[in-house]
Amino acid sequence: MRIGWMRAVSVWLAAPGLAPAQAPAQAPQSPFAAISGVVLNDATGAPIRRAAITLSTLDTAPLEALTFSEANGVFGFNTIPPGKYRLRVEMSGFQRAWFGAATSTRPPGALKLAPGDVRYGITFRLRPLGSISGVVFDPDGDPVPNAQLRLLKSAWDRLKPSYRYQGFASTDSRGRYRFHDVTPGQYLVMAAQTYTPALTIQPEAAAGQPPPQKMYAVQFYPDASRLASAAPLELAGGQDLEGIEFHLTAQAVAPLHGNVVVPGDLPAGSHVQINVYSQEIPGSAYQSTGSRASPPNFEFQVPNLIAGTYVIVASFSAGGRDFRATERIELPPGGLELTLHPDHGIELAGRVDLEGGSSTGPFQVSLIPGGDPPGRRPIRVEAHADGTFVAADVVPGIWDIGVNPLPRGGYVKAMRLGDRDVLTDDLIVDAGTHEPLHLVVSTRGAVVTGTVTVPPGVARSARAVMLLAPVGKYANVLSFYGRASSDDAGHFEFTGVTPGRYKLYAFEEMDSSAYQDPNFLKPFETLSEPFDVAEGGRVERQTQLILAGTEPAAN
Repeated sequence: MRIGWMRAVSVWLAAPGLAPAQAPAQAPQSPFAAISGVVLNDATGAPIRRAAITLSTLDTAPLEALTFSEANGVFGFNTIPPGKYRLRVEMSGFQRAWFGAATSTRPPGALKLAPGDVRYGITFRLRPLGSISGVVFDPDGDPVPNAQLRLLKSAWDRLKPSYRYQGFASTDSRGRYRFHDVTPGQYLVMAAQTYTPALTIQPEAAAGQPPPQKMYAVQFYPDASRLASAAPLELAGGQDLEGIEFHLTAQAVAPLHGNVVVPGDLPAGSHVQINVYSQEIPGSAYQSTGSRASPPNFEFQVPNLIAGTYVIVASFSAGGRDFRATERIELPPGGLELTLHPDHGIELAGRVDLEGGSSTGPFQVSLIPGGDPPGRRPIRVEAHADGTFVAADVVPGIWDIGVNPLPRGGYVKAMRLGDRDVLTDDLIVDAGTHEPLHLVVSTRGAVVTGTVTVPPGVARSARAVMLLAPVGKYANVLSFYGRASSDDAGHFEFTGVTPGRYKLYAFEEMDSSAYQDPNFLKPFETLSEPFDVAEGGRVERQTQLILAGTEPAAN
């Protein structure tokens, strides 16, 4: 059905402007609707060719039709069944646009079509995305090829302020780099050429001795060796920010070597994988170096490291079980020798209980590797009819927990490992973990509903991006936040809300991930009063629209 609808639209688009040679004087009203419009560059006014326009139904199981704008920017859909639709436009190098939304950060409007409706003149003005570019130099002022650049944006990570990657780039043979298609916002830029020897024109060496091997240190713009000293860059919409240069420094290599203690019955020919992750680099899971520890003594040596903070992981499998050791180290300039003792995976037993109703089917419990370093496999197990489950071979580390399917309007009420609350705190597993994992799912999630009001004297729609933000204990737990959109009349609803204390915000304009920035809500905190939500309760709230560009002073 979905494909057939898309084909019907495509046939009409293949022959725009065609009409029957003769039309009856009194043609019956068509049972279908049609729309057409144009896609323009908001900065230049020029038409945009090959922009992708998608028409989506607002049904529970939406259908979509797709077309592309022509050389003059024109597009159209014909033979559209009556109903309510979303209409969006996407094009590389531009921000996404929605019908009824002035910007990509505002909630889209609904396109209501009746039988025989013909809507002409729908205009989309796409805003160009920006770029950040520059050159990376070595200590001698020469360009550095193949340097790795990262674009970072502030976020929460396991209840702590951190950064997430927003873009990747590498330098060409002349040391040049460019981040393309960057949305407006505030960013940090990082340059690195980790685990690769640095070449200098005049290496320092004592007479008769080989020159010391050196590596490039990680650098944050401008000229900062630590993340805390980095200066953020502000990028406006469509701006090309140029001249962001880096001058890397080289440091002497610090040797890291040691050995791994393995079980005596390890099969012949076995090896232990060694991975090392720099803690000077946010999200170091994307980049690591390593080695292998081999029999008989399972010794290892990791080359190409400089002094700094690292996490080292030793992992192997034996007898159908996984073994893993994780250790955080401070590597001094003179090097370090250490011994690693991998622990085997455990069996984690537990139970899922359902409160407030009967189960719609067996629950699936997921254990997802959380935090750094990476290298573990997700584990998924089906709970039995009585809710019990056993997850085998859970290796040491931090794990996130998932339960599916949640009943409609339900929520995860509790997660406890023995007596410890792991609903918001980290579930940390080690070889000595033996407590059961108890999960409680409730069908009695709360409902928060209400209306958005527009400030007096302001001619704006009440359609808004709604953000339900936890206050207090759960304020830094992203999974407790809720996002929704109010309709044209300002009505909104959140279901399956976890009981607790919340604030409610109605933004005329908000990027979908803005609330992940630890500082985003601080200027708006005085605009919302906290309220309590009880299990199974229904709370009605009225909140005023926060207009685009509003930036109240922080407390």
